[in-house]
Formats: sequence, structure tokens, C-alpha cells
Amino acid sequence: MPRQIPRDAVAKSVIAGITRAQHDYEALSGGDWAWMAAEYWITTYVAKEVGDIPGAKLVTVESSAKQAVEDAGGSRRGRPPSAARLGGRFDILLWYANGFPRAVIEIKSQTSISPILEDVDRIQALLKSRSDSSTLSFGVIGYYFSAKPRRSMKGQDKVATQIGSLIDEVRARSYSGVKVIPHVSDVAVERSGDAWGACAILLC
Repeated sequence: MPRQIPRDAVAKSVIAGITRAQHDYEALSGGDWAWMAAEYWITTYVAKEVGDIPGAKLVTVESSAKQAVEDAGGSRRGRPPSAARLGGRFDILLWYANGFPRAVIEIKSQTSISPILEDVDRIQALLKSRSDSSTLSFGVIGYYFSAKPRRSMKGQDKVATQIGSLIDEVRARSYSGVKVIPHVSDVAVERSGDAWGACAILLC
């Protein structure tokens, strides 16, 4: 049986994908940063990076949430929690090589914390409502944020504060039995003082 890809490796690949998306868009556009592109630009880079992790797996984008839950083994009896938003789609879905879903990955770029917490609740609702036989076992929130320097705060401090606040918020609203494991990139700073950074928050 192929060796299972570690969850931490998935989280680290999310950060690697965000980083590559930033660098490539900057080069392609002549200096613009990834926050100026559609969020889907980052999503596709993350999907490619996850797909390049050594080991047997499959990766899809914009998969039906309802179908993915059914393919994974379904939910417990009763109406699914509304927070799971099964009528929508997952940004990225990581599958076992045998065709069963393993993890949900949601990507957010240059947004406030509130919309990210909706995705956090979504993943947690999926994990708590899954059937005992479900193959879905974890989720990852990937986040990109950039900031310009202000008189009151350096750009890198604003980025670090934003990401730190997000992690604190996720921990504060974590469901019982759900672990929150953050991975955070270094903050990159330009000569102008503009800065950007990324994080991948593992929920399992």
C-alpha cells in the first residue's frame, strides 16, 4: 500500500503554492502582487503544489461538496449542518489514490477574517458530522495577506498581526475534538516597506 502523505506536508505545500503564486504573478505582471489577481490564481497554484507532493493521491478543484461527502462515505443520520454548505463547492479536494476524498482545502486572499471563519466552520462541521466510515479526515485553510507600511505600523508588523489574529480567532472557535495546527510563512518585505505573508491552518 502506498505511503500516506503526512498532513503537515499538505499544509506546508499550501504555503509553498501561495508563495509561488505571489512570485510568478509579480514576474508576469511586472510588479503586481497576488492580491491584485483573482483568488483563483492562488487556488490553482496551491492545487499544483499539493499534487506535486511525493506519494499516491489525486487532487481536484471546485469539486461538489455534496458529492465529495457522499464519495467519502456520507454523514451521520439527520440533516447536515448548514455550516457545511453542501450545496457549494470546495476550492481544492485531496483524494486518496483509490478515489476516496481525504481532505478539504479552502483558499482566501487579502480578505478580512470574518469570511475565513465561515470556511473554518464549514470544515469543522464536515468533520463533526461525517459518518464513522467517512474517509474525510482533515481540512486546511490557506491565507495570503499583504500590507503597506503606515506611520503607526510597519507593513511586516501588520501582516504578522493579521495572521496572528486569524490563528487566535480559529483557536477560539474550534469545535470540541478538533485540533488547530497553524503553519506560518516568513513575512517578505520589499524596499518600499510593503510586506506579504501566508499561513496554512490545519484542522483535524
